[in-house]
Amino acid sequence: MSTPRLLHTANLYIVWAAHTSRATITTRMGSPLRLPTHLLLSPASWRLFWSLPLPAKAFTPWWRLLHDRIGHRSWCHRIVPEKVLSPVCALCGIATEDLYHFVVDCSYKADYWKDIVSILSLQHLLPSNQAVWTALASFCSIELIELDENVLVALGAAFTTL
Repeated sequence: MSTPRLLHTANLYIVWAAHTSRATITTRMGSPLRLPTHLLLSPASWRLFWSLPLPAKAFTPWWRLLHDRIGHRSWCHRIVPEKVLSPVCALCGIATEDLYHFVVDCSYKADYWKDIVSILSLQHLLPSNQAVWTALASFCSIELIELDENVLVALGAAFTTL
C-alpha cells in the first residue's frame, strides 16, 4: 500500500490511498457526506459569499460550516473522549452527531429549518433537510440552480441563530 495523499479541493479534503486491490476515498467531513464533488464552491461563489450584506458575526459560523470547522460531538468525542463521552447528539439523543446532523438532520434542528423555510415562504426551493444543507453548503438549490442573494442572506441569518 502506498502512502496516502491529501488532496485539497475547495473546502473538501480527500484522502486517497492506493491499495493493490482497490482505491479508497474518504472525506474529513465523514458520513454522510451529502455534498457531491461538483457542488464545491468556486471562486465566484466565494466572492458571492463575502459580498452578502450580512453582519460580520453571521459570516463566521457559515464559514466554519463551509470548512468543516464546527465542533460537533462526533469530532469532539474523537479528539477528547474523556470530556465528550459519546458522539451521540445531545439534543435528540438518537443519532451520532456529525456535521450534517448538527446543522439540519437532528429532529429539533429539522423542525427549526422547517419553520424558517415556512416563514420565508421558500418551501418550493427548500423542500427538505437535504435542500437546506445543499443551499448552505453550495449556495444552490437541490436542482443546482444558484440561489438569489436575498435567500442566501436569510439562510445565513437563520444559520447564525441556530
